[in-house]
Amino acid sequence: MRFFVLGLSLVVASGAAAPAEEPLGAEWSARLDAAFAVEGCPEIVRLLEAGREAGAPRAFVESGFLAQSGRCGPPTAGEAYFDAAALGTARLDPDERAETLKAALKERAMPEAIRWRLDQFQKLERGGAHAFHRAAQLLLAVGTAFPPQRDAVEFWLKRAAGAGLRDAYYELSQWYAKGPEDRRNDGLAVSHLRLASKKRHTAAQRELGERYLVGKGVPAKPLNAYLWLYSAGRNGADVADRLTDLERRLPKTAIRVARRWADERRLIGR
Repeated sequence: MRFFVLGLSLVVASGAAAPAEEPLGAEWSARLDAAFAVEGCPEIVRLLEAGREAGAPRAFVESGFLAQSGRCGPPTAGEAYFDAAALGTARLDPDERAETLKAALKERAMPEAIRWRLDQFQKLERGGAHAFHRAAQLLLAVGTAFPPQRDAVEFWLKRAAGAGLRDAYYELSQWYAKGPEDRRNDGLAVSHLRLASKKRHTAAQRELGERYLVGKGVPAKPLNAYLWLYSAGRNGADVADRLTDLERRLPKTAIRVARRWADERRLIGR
């Protein structure tokens, strides 16, 4: 059985813009073609991994077809690679990515599910923070068993956070704190938790306060704990017992300073 080979440089519709050049160049494509010709799984897998790392569009699309064939990996990974290619893990702008994928799929019947994904992700590229956030939520619902799926979730959460959505900052903090093992990073979890807290995200403020209370990922600082728990409480969190305990331990002047700081820094209010 022969593996699928795309040869992107040759598969371009008449009059259409040529797809972007592969980041690894013609030598990488030629070696991949040779590996496909002899059905050499180890070399194919190695070259595709290098291609995905470099952001080569062909690498993602080929990985999808190869995985679906079941010859060099679990068939269920196929759609994850197509998602990654359409989403932007392949480092192209939206128009280049669309043209590259359409060219790559030109000689085969494009499954309707893949066509739908490409159309939806192109629309999302033109959306705002809430559209990016919805994309991440949809992908999380599908699952994160494969690295491309995890890349895609992280990509859209970062886009949503970069557009200013506080829920996305908080969800990134949870992603880095409790997500897949290969994505966990407590430093990034705390930094995104802090960004969400500054944007008056109640759950983030509460969690950051709890971290300062016990010294989890940050130094144990009762005054910082009070600041964030007080802000969370004013924003609707049930933290009365925590605050009462801290108020017994902290000087009254420190409590007044923390409350004033919360007001001045606009940490209160939805």
